[in-house]
Amino acid sequence: MATGKPLSISAKTEVLNIQSPTVSKCNTTRAFEQTKARAVAGIVQEYMILCGGTNDVNRIGSDCTALSILVPNQKPINLTLLNQRVSPAAMTLGDRLLITGGYQANELSGEVSQKATEFISLDSETGRGTNERGPVLVQETSSHCLVRINSSLVLNIGGLLSEQRGETIQNFYSRLSIIQGANYSASDDNLGEWRHIGDLPEPRSSHMCGVINTQNPKLESQSGKQMLVVAGGIFDEPNQMGAVDSEDYLTDTVVIWSFVDNPHKFVWDEGPLLGWALCCASLVVSSDKTALYIAGGRDIGDVAQSSIWILRCLETTDCRWSLHMQELRIARSDSVAIMIPHYLTTCEPVIDAGIS
Repeated sequence: MATGKPLSISAKTEVLNIQSPTVSKCNTTRAFEQTKARAVAGIVQEYMILCGGTNDVNRIGSDCTALSILVPNQKPINLTLLNQRVSPAAMTLGDRLLITGGYQANELSGEVSQKATEFISLDSETGRGTNERGPVLVQETSSHCLVRINSSLVLNIGGLLSEQRGETIQNFYSRLSIIQGANYSASDDNLGEWRHIGDLPEPRSSHMCGVINTQNPKLESQSGKQMLVVAGGIFDEPNQMGAVDSEDYLTDTVVIWSFVDNPHKFVWDEGPLLGWALCCASLVVSSDKTALYIAGGRDIGDVAQSSIWILRCLETTDCRWSLHMQELRIARSDSVAIMIPHYLTTCEPVIDAGIS
């Protein structure tokens, strides 16, 4: 995990062996030591890459930094995004990083959401990165999430619409329930046009999304059913949708879509509640796709969290959260988290470790 809020202490990268049931102290030879929040990260062509975000002087970022996984002392690759982006979403598709939405600067009202998307490619031989524009979203959005269903469908889920109307200098905000989908072809690494294909039960932003498989102990040879999990986030103040300064209402609710059972329409089931209302956390999925981890975030009191929650499902209607034995050393929200290879880390068990 890297970056996030509070900016004063979260520049420090930390590494956790979250798939281990015991508490470990880990270090890595490659780390992003950058003071920023609300950025995105991923792994592309044996590089870890960090893009966008905002720094300690509230500058809207358009920079990307890529660190080689295979060559620790290799000079970082730096490039500039085609658009400024704060609170975008990103995922790896083929040999490229797809980045969608996010805020960009507006001369009158400060920040506005955008439809623009782009792809980032890296060339280890030349030490350069390149950008190209992707298909535009149906709806401007930021503070959303991005997932891939099966191998051929990418979903851009929910988010926040921040817009400037007329000549006003104020921004108008509204949460989004829209699910935008685009078909992806791995054979030619092509992403199709975005379209409105469904909706969340309620609008939300700064939520966490992931795709996991059910895990039936009686059927260990089977991968189980795949499910989309949408957890936590922010709702608008009741009756204030679109208001200029509507308050944020955090939620602990979870909704689950079993797209194996309902492949042609979004049928949402209520999932188990989080331990408390939570937004702005980092989410990763285990390598075997049977566990979902949510780390950090902030609670209803705007306090950064250090807890790590684990979700596992025996069946689509039998999902349960548990607290990991480990905690983040630095409580943080609005950070980035990616799964990295074991050979990049050195971990030692912590004897008689407890969570205070």
